[in-house]
Amino acid sequence: MSDLRMVMIVQFNDIMRSFTALAGSAPKPVTGCLVDVENGSRLEFCFNPGEIDDDISVNYAFINIPGQGHSVAQWSSNSSRKLAYSLDFYRKNSDDNYVRRKIQWLERVKTPTYDAEGYLSAAPHRVLFLFGNLFNGSKKWLITQAKVRYNNLWTKSLDPLWATVDIELTEWHDDNNFGRRS
Repeated sequence: MSDLRMVMIVQFNDIMRSFTALAGSAPKPVTGCLVDVENGSRLEFCFNPGEIDDDISVNYAFINIPGQGHSVAQWSSNSSRKLAYSLDFYRKNSDDNYVRRKIQWLERVKTPTYDAEGYLSAAPHRVLFLFGNLFNGSKKWLITQAKVRYNNLWTKSLDPLWATVDIELTEWHDDNNFGRRS
């Protein structure tokens, strides 16, 4: 094992011991979470994201008029609202499977479910994003991206001890019935 890797592992363990000692004497910090609308399971964040990108694109049709020096812009539609942020997951206490379970939760919620014959049995789950008063769970979201980077800390059995996940949520509207009449 390289010296640098050994130093990183020792530093990581020292940091985790410090967090554990502080956690015993301090109230639990308030962190955000995702809640699965279908079954109520939660993904609590280890740490809050450093920044959240909130985007609603607006689509315009630009019409060229002969003889004018500029186009006329006509609003045509809005795109879906999207949120993007990164989360870090670290091993909690001595639970070597903690990071893997968090990633599995995200994968289970963002992908559809198939039955034993390979037929689609359930759509991807909708989630609530709870983050203080800014995002209070009043809107439903689909996880449209969960890009995982497993960072450079591993157990002896090569389970990840640290992962960073880039998450993109797209707002869901309950009237998304894809042309079906109720």
